[in-house]
Formats: sequence, C-alpha cells, structure tokens
Amino acid sequence: MDSETFLDTKQLMSDRGFLVYVARTYKMLVPYLKGFHLTIDGWREDRDDELWKISSYQKIEQKIDDTIYKGYPKKVKAAPRLKQDLLALQSLTRDEEPPILLVQTKRIFIVKYGFGDASGSGFGSSISDDKGMEIVFGLWNEQGSSQSSNFRELSNLVIRLEAEGEKGNLDSAEMFIFTDNSTAESAYNNGTSSSKKLFELVLRLNKLRMKYCVKIHMIHVPGSRMIAQGTDGLSRGNLTEGVMIGHNILEFVPLHLSALERSPGLINWVRDWVGLPNLNALTIEEWLWKGQGLSNEVEINSDGFELPKESTARIFLWTPPPCIAEIALELMRQSYHKRPYLCHIFMVPKLMGYNWRKHAIRCSDFHFYVDPGSEQWNTHQHESLFVCVILPQLHCAPWRLKNSKSILVLERKLHGVPQGYEGTQKFVLRKFWSFRERLQSMPKQLVPKMLSSGCIG
Repeated sequence: MDSETFLDTKQLMSDRGFLVYVARTYKMLVPYLKGFHLTIDGWREDRDDELWKISSYQKIEQKIDDTIYKGYPKKVKAAPRLKQDLLALQSLTRDEEPPILLVQTKRIFIVKYGFGDASGSGFGSSISDDKGMEIVFGLWNEQGSSQSSNFRELSNLVIRLEAEGEKGNLDSAEMFIFTDNSTAESAYNNGTSSSKKLFELVLRLNKLRMKYCVKIHMIHVPGSRMIAQGTDGLSRGNLTEGVMIGHNILEFVPLHLSALERSPGLINWVRDWVGLPNLNALTIEEWLWKGQGLSNEVEINSDGFELPKESTARIFLWTPPPCIAEIALELMRQSYHKRPYLCHIFMVPKLMGYNWRKHAIRCSDFHFYVDPGSEQWNTHQHESLFVCVILPQLHCAPWRLKNSKSILVLERKLHGVPQGYEGTQKFVLRKFWSFRERLQSMPKQLVPKMLSSGCIG
C-alpha cells in the first residue's frame, strides 16, 4: 500500500465500525484505529501532508474555514500510517479463537506508586514500592526543550516506565503513576490523541503493557499536590520537599479515602442545604440494599415469601473513595432506574475521574465542584470535590429537570461561586431545593412554564 492508494470510503467506514465494537472489549486495539480515522477524513481541507488535523493557528494562517461538508468522496487516499496500523491489527488478531482477557488474578501484584513532572529545562520522577524509593531527575537536551509542555510531561513518564520495564520491575505489577498534566492523563486513558507526537507516546505505553503484563493507571493530580509530594521540585533540582525528606509516598495518594473521611464536616454542609439534619452517608455495605431503596425489615407477600420492605428514606448520600467510585455510580444508577422517585447525591474527590466522571454527568440532573479553600474543604485537600445530584422524577412532563433552563441557571450560579465562598454555594442549593419541592405540588400546566422561566427559587 503506497501513499497514492485509494480505497472505498463506505467499505472503510463499515470496517471501522466493526473494529470499534471489537475494541470496546480489547481496548489495546484503540490506538491502531487511528489510520482508519485519518484515511476516512483525510479529504478535508484542515489536514497536513500525512492527513493529520492541523492546529487552530495553522488554520488561521492558511485561511481555512470550518466548513460543514454535506457529503464525502466515494474513494479516499490511504493515510501513510494506515499500513502499519493494519499490520499491528493483523498481529494482534492472528489467533483463531478470541484471546481471554485477564480481569482478576490469583497472584499477588507488586503495587508501585510514582509521580512524574517536567519543566521547560528539566524533568524528574519518583517511584516507590515495597523495596523503597527511587528518584530520577535530569535536564532536557536542546531537542527536548523545544517540544511542547504536554509532550515533555508524557515523554518523561514513558521514558521512566520503559526504564523500569527493562530492569524487570514491571513484570505482573500494578503501576499507579501520577501527573499534573491533564492532557497526558486524557491521552493515555482515551488511548489516542489528536497530536501525532502524543499519539506515538501512547502507543509506546500500550506496547509496554502487553510486553510486561503490567496494569498502568495514569492519574491526574493538581499541581499543589505535586509540589507537596516533592516531584515538582525534582524537575528544578530541588531535593528538600515531600518524599525527598522522608515522607511516605502513600500520604499523597488518597485513592482509598472518601470525601467524608478526608473532611468529616462535609456531612453538615450537605444536611444544611438538603434540610435533613439526620441524613447520613451510605456505607459500602449499604450500597446493595439501603441505596436501592430497601430497609432491613421483611414482609410476607401473598405467596408466603419473605421480601424486604421499601425504605421510608427518599434521599441517599453516596460518598465512595475514588478507587471504587465507578462501582458506586453503577449501583446508584441501577437504584434510580428501579425507583425513579428517589433522590441521590454523589460526592467524590476529583481523582481517577476518567473512570466515573462522564457517566456521573450523563445520569445526573446537575453537577458542580467545590474548590479547595472553603471551611469544609480546605486547601490541604488539593483536589476539587465533585458533586452530582439525581433528582426524583416530576409528577408530569417533562418528567426530569435535567437540561431545563432552571437547571442550566442553577449550574451557572454554582460554577460561578468564587473560591472560598461555600456559604453562597450552600445558599443557592438551599434555595433551589425548596423550589424543587414546590414543583411537586404545582399543577401540571404550570410546571413546564416554571422550568422554562429559569427560576430556581
């Protein structure tokens, strides 16, 4: 396949659609679909010589408009990287029987925690396991310094992990790597990037996973946590902060702590705007019964079988640790699907958001963040607190408040609250909560008008 090969567009789209579904199970195939994407859309004007999308600055320089195209050509030119992607896919799918994926192993994993950071002139990383801490830092050469900050951040992590693999430190290990660059986290967890250089780095990480059978979690943390941990100073040659002076690295990775475990005063803040002084967060054990709207009492049905009674509670507070927030979210969604008259509040520190954030926003009626710096969520927390709410269904159309003008106004007010003004945020929520309760008693002709008016109280 040379650079002048032309392929049938509809057939390529069909093949890509099939592979997209296969890649939902075998996620390591995702990066190798890029050649299909580039080939199918390579006829558009905003492409470079290798059919990659050009930057916004290049569009302005070349005076390219974002035109809405009504059709596509019958045949498209093959992207230069399509051949190598096809060879990679052929190699990964050569087995006659679909390979079995490892979900859980009986072996004990070696768990490693690492932080990596890069500046304009230097880089540094610190990795800890049961054997101790290993620190690496240095300076970029002229070629490295000329690259973008996103490339330097991700390249620093890739180079360090490759070095760990060559030493045999990644065999059957589970690696938690932390970065303050959200682009690096997004590129790795999405399996792709619109940047050609970042895409190549992601490919190297995926090859690393297959070669050493290592599980890699790339997690974004705020820059303030990176500074406190000490790796931020490594990229500048500073060895007098955080783990460098004896602190345990586990102090800086609170993936196992819920929002209430990190800040117990949050419960009073929620009780205040909900108006329930006895509201308590669900424990992990209660997710499977109380969170589903059931009580611990039983009743006898007409066939003589014992069934659990429904709970009298109508509002439930979910506060999972970030590492299992995805499981809690799925159970919460099941509960609402079975009993749409219940209300759920979901609070979790903004860590490992790639596992749960998108689904939480989709299923909730509204969401907002509590930034560090308030009385109940101080600056030592570093990460913002994510809060989303699933409201009970209304008694009439439009049935859900989601996407109504009132909800959009509420979110704008909550997101616009300055840092440290948690009292204002609480006041807005309390006002809306009272308005929501009044909606249930309004005539059905009046409810849509109130929601479309943008009123929240």
